[in-house]
Amino acid sequence: MKYELELDDTCLSILKRYRHPRIRTPFAELDGEDTPSSPAGLEYGKAYEVYGKSNEGKTAILLRIIASLTLAKQYGGDEKRAIYVDFDGTFTPFRLLEVVEKEIQAYLRREYGGERGRGEGRTGADISNEVVAALDRVTYYSCADVDEAVDVLQQIQRSVDAKRSPLLLLDGISQFFWACHARVTMAGQPVNQGSSGYSRLLGCVKDILRSNWCAVVYTRAPVLQWEDTNGAVGKRKTPLGSSWSYLPHRSVNAPSLLAGFDSM
Repeated sequence: MKYELELDDTCLSILKRYRHPRIRTPFAELDGEDTPSSPAGLEYGKAYEVYGKSNEGKTAILLRIIASLTLAKQYGGDEKRAIYVDFDGTFTPFRLLEVVEKEIQAYLRREYGGERGRGEGRTGADISNEVVAALDRVTYYSCADVDEAVDVLQQIQRSVDAKRSPLLLLDGISQFFWACHARVTMAGQPVNQGSSGYSRLLGCVKDILRSNWCAVVYTRAPVLQWEDTNGAVGKRKTPLGSSWSYLPHRSVNAPSLLAGFDSM
C-alpha cells in the first residue's frame, strides 16, 4: 500500500492511521476515488472540509453522514458512533430524527420495494427502535463561544469513551473566526485579541488529528473580508489561517455534494 506522509509523521502514527478501515459516506466526491492502493472513504487522522454559503446544505450533509454511520448494518449503516459539535446553532435533534427515518425508508425501498416500512418482516416497532438506537450513538455538544469550543474539544480529546467514535463532525468551524477578528479598538482599529482563542481552537483540532483515533469533517462559510468602523477593508483571511495549509485533506463544495440527492 502507498502511504501518504505528513511532515511530522512517525512510524507509530502511520500504523495507527492505516490500521483502521476507511469510513464510507453517501458522498462519493467526499470519499475520493477508490483505487487498489488507496481505498475510498474518510481516513483516520485526516480532516475533510465542506464549504458553502448559508442555507446551501452544509449541515444537511453532516446529518446524512451521521445517519449512514450510526444506523445498524441491517439498514445499510455501519452501526458506529459519531460526535457532533455545533458551533453555529443550526443543529436540532428533530432534524436528525427526520434524516435517520428517511435513510431507513430509502434503504428499505432500494432493497425490498413495496410499501413503507416493509422488508424482511420488519415492523414499525423494529424501525422505531433502530431510529432510537441510531440517535443514541451520536454524542452532541453545543458551543456558545470560542473558549467553550476549546474546552469541549479538549474534553473530547481526553475522553476514553469519545475514542470509540471514529468520526468527529464540527459544524460551522469558521463561526468563531469572524467573532475573534471583528473586535476593534476605541479608535476603530482592528485588534487581534481574539485571534489567540481561535488559534487554540485550531490547535485542539490538530491534536485530535495527530492522535489518529478519528476522521474529522468540518463545515465553514466562504472566505470574507473584515471591515472596521471607518470603512477600511482589511487583509483577506482564510477561516483556518494561513499556517493551516495542510488542512483539509480534501475540500468540497456543499452544493456539488448535494447534486443528485433529494433535498432534506
